[in-house]
Amino acid sequence: MIKTSIYFLFIFNLLFSSCQENNESIFNKAANENGLIGGIVTIFSAENQNQHFPFGLANFSNKKTVNDSTYFRVASISKMVTAIAFMQLVDKNLVQLDDDINAILEYNVVNPNHVNIAITPRMLLSHTSTLVDDSNYFDFLEKTFSKATILNISELISLSKKEIKPMPFSTKKPGEFFEYSNLNYGVLATIIEKVSGQRFDIFCEESIFKPLSIKASFNLNSIKDKSNIATLYRMKNKEWVPQMDYPTFLESSRDFKNYEIGTNGLLFSPQGGLRINAPDLTKILQLFYRKGIDLEEKILSADLINEMLKNQWTYNGKNGNNYDGLFNSWGLGIHRVNANSNYQNDQIFDDSNLMFGHPAEAYGLIGDAYVDTSQKKGFIFLTNGAENMFTQDDNSGFYKVEAAFFKLIKAYF
Repeated sequence: MIKTSIYFLFIFNLLFSSCQENNESIFNKAANENGLIGGIVTIFSAENQNQHFPFGLANFSNKKTVNDSTYFRVASISKMVTAIAFMQLVDKNLVQLDDDINAILEYNVVNPNHVNIAITPRMLLSHTSTLVDDSNYFDFLEKTFSKATILNISELISLSKKEIKPMPFSTKKPGEFFEYSNLNYGVLATIIEKVSGQRFDIFCEESIFKPLSIKASFNLNSIKDKSNIATLYRMKNKEWVPQMDYPTFLESSRDFKNYEIGTNGLLFSPQGGLRINAPDLTKILQLFYRKGIDLEEKILSADLINEMLKNQWTYNGKNGNNYDGLFNSWGLGIHRVNANSNYQNDQIFDDSNLMFGHPAEAYGLIGDAYVDTSQKKGFIFLTNGAENMFTQDDNSGFYKVEAAFFKLIKAYF
C-alpha cells in the first residue's frame, strides 16, 4: 500500500512537472513572438496550487532573469491597494464614502464649474470626481519629485478665493462623468494620511502587507532586495532603453524624515508606484473572493469588499471616456470587466460574465490583474517591456500583446 501510494505520488509529480515545463515553453514562445523583454504569468484558483510562469530578463544589461519573486513596479494595479487602504478606514468608521473631502482636508476642493457639488471619496475611487490629469497635474507631479522641499497638494487642488488659477477639473458634473485620473489617488492617499495619522506607505505596510505576509511597498527605500526589482524598458531605435528602476535609479533615495503627514500623498505614487511580486499580488486579488473569512486577521469586511466590487458607474455612450471600449464599468478602485452587455471590447474570457481587477501601463510596463469571484479563479500578467507595446488589438480595448496572453491563459483558467 505504501509502495503504491509512493508510485502514484511519483507519477503525479512527474506529470505536474512535465505540464509546468510545457506551460513555461508556451509562455516563453508567446513572449518571443510578441517581442517582450521579460515578465511573468500567474494563474490561481481557490482549489488549485498557484502557478507562476516567469520568462525573459528582469535586467537587460546584466542578463538577470525574471523569477517568481521578482518585484515589478505594477503601475495602475497599485490603485486597487490604495482603494483597499481607504476602505479600511471606512471599515473603522473613521471616514465615510460620501463625506465632503473638504471637511477632511480642511481646505476648499471644489470643481469651479460646479461649486455647489461636494467632491467625495466615492467619486475619487470611481474616477467620477472630475479631477483630471491635465498639464497642471503633470507640472505639479514633476515638482513633487524634483524639489527638496515637499509641496502641499492643496497648491494644486484647492480653490482659493484670493487667487484665480488653472484648476485640474473638467467642466463635467461631479459624480456623473467618468474620466480616468491618477490625481484622484494622490488625493485619496493624502486623505488616508489625514485620517489615519500615518504616512501612506507605512499605513499600507502595517494594515495590508504585514497581515498578509506580503513583502511589498510604495516606498522604494523599504525594498530590501533591490537587485531583484525588474527594470522597466521601452524599445527605441531597436534598443531596450531603461525607463524606471534601473540600477542608478534604485541607488537613489529620498529622505522622508521631515515629511509632514497629510501634505502630499502623490509623493508615494499611490496611483502607480507599488513594487510587488506576482505571488504576493495574488494574495491581494484573492481577498475579493475570500472576503476575509479564512484570514487570521481580517483585512476588510465582506460588506466593504462587496461595496468595492459593486457597480458605481456604467458607460451609456455619453457619460464618460471609455477609452476605445476598455472602460465600461467601475467599482471603487476596481475595473469591472464585461459588465455591460452593450459594450464588449473589455472582454477577457468569454466564459467569465464578470471579472474584477485592474490594467496597468507605465514606463514600459504592461500588466493585468483580474479575478472571477464566482469561479474563484484569477490571473496576473506582467511584462517589463514590449517592442510594440501600443499596438491595439482589433477585437479588444486591450493591447494586442495582452489579448495574445489572455488566449493562452484561458486554456488554464
